[in-house]
Amino acid sequence: RITGEGLTPIIDTPVPQIAEQFTAATQPIPQGDTMINHCIPDEQVPEGWTLTNNGCTYTPFGREAALYMPLAGSNWMPTAFDPASGYVYVCASEGIGGAFLGDFGEDELGVQTGEMIYGGGFKLPTGTTRRSYQIAVDTRTHNIVWKIESDVGCNAGATVTAGGLLLISRQDGTLRAYDSTNGDEVWRFQLDAQAAPSPVVFEHDGRQKLLVFAGGSLYSPGPKSDSLWLLSLDGTQGPTELSSNTNAPPSIGGGNAAEAPLALPDSPVDLAEGEQIYTAICNACHGPEGQGGHAEGGAIPVDSTIEHIFTTATRGGDKMPSFGAVYTPEQLKSVATHVRQNVLKTQ
Repeated sequence: RITGEGLTPIIDTPVPQIAEQFTAATQPIPQGDTMINHCIPDEQVPEGWTLTNNGCTYTPFGREAALYMPLAGSNWMPTAFDPASGYVYVCASEGIGGAFLGDFGEDELGVQTGEMIYGGGFKLPTGTTRRSYQIAVDTRTHNIVWKIESDVGCNAGATVTAGGLLLISRQDGTLRAYDSTNGDEVWRFQLDAQAAPSPVVFEHDGRQKLLVFAGGSLYSPGPKSDSLWLLSLDGTQGPTELSSNTNAPPSIGGGNAAEAPLALPDSPVDLAEGEQIYTAICNACHGPEGQGGHAEGGAIPVDSTIEHIFTTATRGGDKMPSFGAVYTPEQLKSVATHVRQNVLKTQ
């Protein structure tokens, strides 16, 4: 932090090039243990795809889509660092990403249109597996101390205590404590929703306190709430039940086959509003053509009906949050119609 020098070697390594992308000749690669796969294993290559550069990180993409791993890795969730041990605690997701360069010419570079400019889009393969891991890394050696698979993904901040606990909330509304030395779970407490921000630990009147905001998250499934919890060893209130404002995820693929789709509201469709909402909220996960984006969203089946899209957006999916409490049925109908008519261009 004082000099900016790497604690372990970071080597500028040559990477594949695409001139049209103005790619850098090298990329700084930290040496040491690899937290997750940075190339696509042979057994995970999706059917119908041919890999470039084994789908490794820094594989450039051109006009034709190229696959790479990981899709997101350790993205925006806050990590925790223990200055006593030198360990950093990272949650990382391992999945396959795909992207392509947009159809534009050099004369369009730098032109501002007032709209969001991606310069390309995401195209994710269907049927691939995503795994998430909680990992402790020794920053002095860049070696893994312990690594466990997370059953509920990576979408919440972590806090580590001087007493040797790693505190993280999960999508099911539990606040969990792990032994920071080996990753063993030692305690859990049921909140009414997930505490997505990092737990706050402080001392008051000589007693350690733990403060968490259990609000859930717009971008992950699970209950929504707006409660603050103050916990301590001398607390008297026990675990609670999940908030009734919950979007319990249906089966993978957006909806339980045994559960009837929701009826569309009898209202006019506003395609302009549907496009605006999709661009602002859905595009990052599902991509401009509905075939997958950067975050946890996957491809929208091209044969999806308006009713199916509306139902999934309202109820939520396996890793998709419910938007039934965020937008009105009329708005979601407009979004679903926009997706069916304008996003899913492949019939």
